[in-house]
Amino acid sequence: MVSCRPPNPVRKPRSAQIQARYSPLEKTPHKAPFHHIVLMMLYAPGVRRAELTRLKITDIDNRRMIIHIQGGKGRKDRDVMLSPKLLEALRAYQRHGF
Repeated sequence: MVSCRPPNPVRKPRSAQIQARYSPLEKTPHKAPFHHIVLMMLYAPGVRRAELTRLKITDIDNRRMIIHIQGGKGRKDRDVMLSPKLLEALRAYQRHGF
């Protein structure tokens, strides 16, 4: 059977939709710095929730800009990139001692 309808056009997200999706991350630091750090750790390097709970301060290597994840999915170790923005947020959080 052949359909006579044209295929549905692919919609591109508008910039307002994209900004609305990421605006909660930008608003979070003023209300709850801890939650902002958690969201950044989950989003930026792609750390899984269970991996984040086992993360130690010694796993963050700011000289090489990596985070060493131990015992991740499949009990495998891996290294993920540490963004400069996340590193600065972690340093600010540590400095203020929240």
